Amino acid sequence: MADEKRFFHWELEFPEIFFEGHLRKENPGFDCVIGNPPYDVLSELEQERDVEPEKEFFSHKTMYESAIGGKLNFYRLFSVLSLTLLKDKGMHGFIAPMALLADKQAKPLRKYMLEKYCFQKIEAFPQKDDPLNRVFPEAKLSTCIYVLRKDQPSSFSVRIHSGKDILETSSSLSTGLSQIKEFDKENLSIPSYPNMTTEDFKLALKLNKTSKGVTLVQFASSQQGEVNLTTHSEFLTDEDNGQLVLRGAHINRYEFQEDPKQGEPMYLNVKKFLDAHGKDTKAYAHRYIRIGYQRGSAIDNWRRIIATIIEKDNFCSDTINYIVNPKEYNLFTILALLNSSLWEWRFRLTSTNNHVNSYEIDSMPMPTISFTTPEKKRKRLGEEFKEMYSRWTENVGGR
Repeated sequence: MADEKRFFHWELEFPEIFFEGHLRKENPGFDCVIGNPPYDVLSELEQERDVEPEKEFFSHKTMYESAIGGKLNFYRLFSVLSLTLLKDKGMHGFIAPMALLADKQAKPLRKYMLEKYCFQKIEAFPQKDDPLNRVFPEAKLSTCIYVLRKDQPSSFSVRIHSGKDILETSSSLSTGLSQIKEFDKENLSIPSYPNMTTEDFKLALKLNKTSKGVTLVQFASSQQGEVNLTTHSEFLTDEDNGQLVLRGAHINRYEFQEDPKQGEPMYLNVKKFLDAHGKDTKAYAHRYIRIGYQRGSAIDNWRRIIATIIEKDNFCSDTINYIVNPKEYNLFTILALLNSSLWEWRFRLTSTNNHVNSYEIDSMPMPTISFTTPEKKRKRLGEEFKEMYSRWTENVGGR
């Protein structure tokens, strides 16, 4: 195995960095570690070979614990290794995928960096659609440059650039570990939205304070559509002899698109699908009226959160996330919040890719409402609102 893997032993290759004579230095390690690590995923599909030995090694090696989470990306492994090679007060900098700043899979590494090291600055480059103005012309990827020191955490700057160039005029904000925890205690997201300023960040903190830390997940969690277009392919056909499966392209803001232009229609053998799943699974969520929102929405789209009502007896594909049977709040109230400018603004602060992930929606701040209107009146007004909504959708659909 050693001949095949060609293991690199840093202490043997650079003894002068770690040892003084035959004794280990009081402060061993490099003054600086910089680089551009690979961004590939360690999987059989990506590498086209058996990678189980490597995955098992990294999963059981305590040193790499903070790099583990979801798909095992090489850049996270390289980051952790670089940090272990630093001397006290040593500096480290990488250019990495911007997912490091907010993606759930990168949370263990982000948490480790924020709590154990001292970020100096982060330069973020969200632009990925214009090959002439993104950092890597050949790669459609949002990236960031981070610089940190092996020292106690302190405040640091985040600067967000509209293109590939580092500009002094780009918007920036100053933050730190305590503010990041206050901003997003669950995911520790680092804001990286274009044109974002310190004032925007302060407003987001105020929003959290106003909602008293209450988030949507405490009333209703998002779930991925019950029909997976890949794993449930045995129940699907492209011939019109089953029930149409709804997909993201059917969802507009407060509207249902009957004939979407994107994607090919797929039809579900409902009986076989339901027979293969228990009644306590989400396969039976079709029995309820629910909110559906697009799981994929381009980072530069006019809106990222696009939601509408899905009537019962419809089946959703995995290109839709849905919310059903919320506690305390009316379904239409949550729909209004999802489609509001406020939640759209808050969502964009930390979104680093084209996905509208359920965990991001679950973390949206919820207003604390004390109901003083009598229950009967609330119910009557709710029914009137739903009737108004139905008339509006009928009028729009008839145009």
